[in-house]
Amino acid sequence: MISQMIKQDLIDELISLSLNTTQWNSLARNYYINPADIYSEKSTNPEKAEALVERICQLGAQENLITTAKGIIYQNTEFVPALGEKLSKLDYKVALKFGNLYKELLQKIEEAESNPDTYNFDENNDENEDHRKIIKFQDKLENRAKFSESNRELAIEKRNENSVLRRKAQKLGFGKYEDLTKRIRHIYNNRILPICPPKNYSADYRLTIILNELFEYLPIDYQEDDEAEDYLYGMIFETMFQCFIFNE
Repeated sequence: MISQMIKQDLIDELISLSLNTTQWNSLARNYYINPADIYSEKSTNPEKAEALVERICQLGAQENLITTAKGIIYQNTEFVPALGEKLSKLDYKVALKFGNLYKELLQKIEEAESNPDTYNFDENNDENEDHRKIIKFQDKLENRAKFSESNRELAIEKRNENSVLRRKAQKLGFGKYEDLTKRIRHIYNNRILPICPPKNYSADYRLTIILNELFEYLPIDYQEDDEAEDYLYGMIFETMFQCFIFNE
């Protein structure tokens, strides 16, 4: 019987290769496995790796799995990953944690929106994108939104961290981040602004309100994570960076 430790090592190694959809499917078929039988098109890379390793271990064919996967990558130069694109085990854990959190947040917001007693998401009701103005982020923080100095520094830091985390999570197969951005925009424009108009409430105060709003969507186990608040700040400031919120 193959130990869980060996299986996990295989899973981690597969994930570190950052296979694309075509490569995952080719790897499965190489072992006469129909990809659709073990994972869906929406599965993330960690989910695909876990399902594939489990099935291949059941077949007792795991010995050359990583070599086979690398062969699939390099059989076509189009698929050769650029230097530095693979994730270390530490990067993998961080990216997985971030990806799972934003996936869960998006799911909870979507569930709330499906309830007619709360509100319905309608992208067309949001600010007309023709009126969006691309403003230098630092200038917007200071002169348009008028954040305090401490929050301006926080915005630069957390937005940069978010950018890195999103790229790493994307390599693990996490998608739909743009959908989360749209929903943060909707929450801010349709729920925060009406009760906290800029003429009466500072940007710092509105930042606290939307942070708390998003935090409440998270399940308890995510709320207890020490980094959850940092991730949410990054999501908020990334949405602001794209000129979706704090445009008053």
